[in-house]
Amino acid sequence: MYGGRLRRVCRHRRTPGALPTIPESSLPRIIQAIRTTPSHAGCRRSVRISMATRTACPCETLIRIGDMQEEELMQTVEEEFTAILLRARQMLIRRAKIIHPDLQDPGYRLLAVVIRDEAQQQGSLAEKLRLDKATISRLVQHLESLDLVTRTQDPSDGRAQLVSATDIAKEKWRSSGNTLRQELRRQLKEWEASELKNFGDLLHRLNHSFDEIL
Repeated sequence: MYGGRLRRVCRHRRTPGALPTIPESSLPRIIQAIRTTPSHAGCRRSVRISMATRTACPCETLIRIGDMQEEELMQTVEEEFTAILLRARQMLIRRAKIIHPDLQDPGYRLLAVVIRDEAQQQGSLAEKLRLDKATISRLVQHLESLDLVTRTQDPSDGRAQLVSATDIAKEKWRSSGNTLRQELRRQLKEWEASELKNFGDLLHRLNHSFDEIL
């Protein structure tokens, strides 16, 4: 947080190379000294530092503190993001069970595609789900046995079939989605409007960044 600004101001590096180790017990005093030094002018040597930290320029020490804080923040983000992914997977499993007790994750993803994109050839499903055609064929057969999809002749290609969601599947998809949506809104109902907006903006930014690498 402070590192970029202080690097432009500070020209007081005494020796090249790595900074000396700073005892954590001394960090509060260093931060306070830097904050109370007027204008941070030339890393004023009027700042009093204990013998344990005298070899380090105060602003460089703060840069190190900033780097430590950034690493801790990144670690927190990674942990919370992993937790969200795990919870999202649990929610998808719950939704699949609401649709049908025997619906597993691969079949759920195939059903999601045919509901979202409507009737699809099996070759198209294989490309979108990144699965081989034999696996897609087995999934379609399984979903047919659950009365969730049906196959019909493709009018534009007599050699191919179209996989479509049944009316039962569409209705269960809508009802299961409404159930999870209500639960999510119940969890967020205490949030302020500004918090929801910021959360939505950050999620949009995160999703957009993934678009560039996936």
